[in-house]
Amino acid sequence: MPFYEIVISGDLPLISKGFVSTQAYPEHPKTYGDRIRKWRMDNRLLRTSVALLVGVHRGSIANWEQGIHIPSIVSRYKLCQLMGSPS
Repeated sequence: MPFYEIVISGDLPLISKGFVSTQAYPEHPKTYGDRIRKWRMDNRLLRTSVALLVGVHRGSIANWEQGIHIPSIVSRYKLCQLMGSPS
C-alpha cells in the first residue's frame, strides 16, 4: 500500500474576516493593555497576528491586554513602531 506525504502550508491571516471578540471594546483606554486591544480591534487584527509582528507568543498579547503582565522594553518599542506611537 503506498504512502503519501501531505504538506499543508500558507500564511496565517493577519486580518480577521468575521471579527468577534469576547472582550469589550475599550472606548476610552486607560491602561497600556486597553490601548493595545483598542488598536488591535480597530485594525481588525488577531492576537496571533500582532504577536507575529512583534515577535512574541500570542499568549503574551493576551496577558498584556488583560493587565497580567506588561511588555518588555523591546516589545514596547516594537509596539510603538507598529501602532504609530512615539517611542
